[in-house]
Amino acid sequence: MTELKYSDLIAKIQKKRKWVIGLTIVSVLLVLFFTTPTQLEIMGETIIDYKGLNPILIVVLVLLCFFVELIAYAVVSLPLNTSMDQECDPENQLILNMNLNKQKNIDHIYAVDYLYLGNYQEALKYAEKMIQSSNEQMVLAGLFNQARCEFFLGNYDSFRQTVAQYESKLSSCQKLKPKTKIAYQKINNILNLMCAISDNDIEKINDLRNNVEVWNTSKATEGFVNYIRGVAAYKVDDKEEAIYRFKLVKENCSKTVLSGLSEEYLSLLR
Repeated sequence: MTELKYSDLIAKIQKKRKWVIGLTIVSVLLVLFFTTPTQLEIMGETIIDYKGLNPILIVVLVLLCFFVELIAYAVVSLPLNTSMDQECDPENQLILNMNLNKQKNIDHIYAVDYLYLGNYQEALKYAEKMIQSSNEQMVLAGLFNQARCEFFLGNYDSFRQTVAQYESKLSSCQKLKPKTKIAYQKINNILNLMCAISDNDIEKINDLRNNVEVWNTSKATEGFVNYIRGVAAYKVDDKEEAIYRFKLVKENCSKTVLSGLSEEYLSLLR
């Protein structure tokens, strides 16, 4: 039933992809037709004697066709990646990627989408696969997603162990670019706040809650940070801040589990 809901969008993207591939084939054939040497003789008389273009230029033109194809293919496939960033719609992103994304390494997409849908056990399976990666950033992202799942499940002992693993991994990463490392440090900051929440450490919550911030411009990220800040505010009895944060989550992340969780807190604050 869920896939039927997105069947029209899936079909539209598939159609656009076919058009892109078809137009690329036609473009390459036209390039070859109009740029390669051509000679036509009729009854011994030369009618056409086209020397063609330099072979190197022909290769460049063909490569240009494929380059344009890559860009066009990426553009028509944008909904596979923007569903969470712009619309905060994990179900949409999950279904589109299941049907249209043939890449092998998309565990990070499944982990995040299942997490935001509230299916933490399924999200954990993909987070664990991410942790097995040889890519340092993938491992960090996997540990973060695993920690979030454990937090929402209330498995606080496992959660703290995962946070410790994350911090250890982050400190050992030597090849991260400065800007990238800052983003992962921001994630570390919110994990520390979540640890304080799990410990019900009011003093530490107050010290940390105003120092957390988003690490990218995704609406999903903003919603998650607002939710954690809302929980932190609730813990320290800052009702005005808590209501503000939870209402932001409901407004911008209505298609995620965070919306329902925020409503539960709001019902306690009314």
